[in-house]
Amino acid sequence: MKRAAHEKLRSGTETTLPLKNTAVLRDDLNRAWPEASVTQTILRRYATIEKTAALVMKTSNGTEALAGCDTGTQTNPVDTGAGQTIQYIMTVRNIGSLPSGVITVRDVVPAGLTYVPGSMTVVGGKVTSASYNASTRTVNWTLNAMAANSTQELVYRATTPLSTGLYENQASLTDQELTQLTYSETVTTVDGVTHNTTDTIYTSTETTQNSNVTYHEVDAVPQDGQLTITKVLLDYSGKTITNARTYVIKVIGPSYPSGTLMELTNTAPLVLTGLIYGQYSVEELNTTNYNVTILGPVTLGGGATSLSITVRNQEKDKTLPVTGESTLGFTIGGIAILAIGILLLVTSKKRRRLPK
Repeated sequence: MKRAAHEKLRSGTETTLPLKNTAVLRDDLNRAWPEASVTQTILRRYATIEKTAALVMKTSNGTEALAGCDTGTQTNPVDTGAGQTIQYIMTVRNIGSLPSGVITVRDVVPAGLTYVPGSMTVVGGKVTSASYNASTRTVNWTLNAMAANSTQELVYRATTPLSTGLYENQASLTDQELTQLTYSETVTTVDGVTHNTTDTIYTSTETTQNSNVTYHEVDAVPQDGQLTITKVLLDYSGKTITNARTYVIKVIGPSYPSGTLMELTNTAPLVLTGLIYGQYSVEELNTTNYNVTILGPVTLGGGATSLSITVRNQEKDKTLPVTGESTLGFTIGGIAILAIGILLLVTSKKRRRLPK
């Protein structure tokens, strides 16, 4: 079989290349004989990776929305708030008319950012594994058998710190690039018989490439957060108590690092303003008399600059009142005991007055 020399197709070139070679046979008298022709077709596939990012914003009704998909530049990074969540998006493409082999994607979370647990997701494609290595701060995906000319989207999230800084991020991809060379040879012999032969050769080459870089910058840490704390007070049957009662709670967060005691009533919310962004929680100090449920903690920042925490106190089901409280049963029981005491006292006095 006659084979023409060829070079591997390079990235950015066509993924299919037909080549044809014709050999002419002549005898010693220079007479032409039937031809032998060889057609060669080169098919090539390779993967590419592109990266972008979006800011995760909180809407007024509490749902999430993505604000744009931008990479920024080193001189013009994406303006990002302190405590802001960033969604990183990697797009992997299998270029060419052949399915992929194993493709691995890695992304190291930038120093200073905090990976959001459970945020690795997959959109379409064939992912065989996805994991986060906390010791190396690396997110890892493995893909296999991506269809020809298909696309795979990989997503994870990280949160900026409560400090200023520039955060650059770049992902990498390792791929088994494949070249398929097919030879189709047609030979016609002197007796007029045509013979067809096909031969296919595959060449696999491991390649690694990096995505583009994303740039995000926190240039200021604002102190305009607002936290509203509301007390809901219920009796042990579940009915709302409207009589004003005052309680002492502890608020913990960046503006109150050691915890600060504050008063909270069930008739008016406690509104805290001018807070540093970050996570805030509330502790209820009176858990003896109540079953307490607290909806929190919450994190101020990253589009969520005004949030709320609800402290729900329900009286424990009890037959005897606690100090400072009264019930109808307690009142009736108290009157009965008092009447018995008076009766016993009167009887005792009458006995003492009887003549000897």
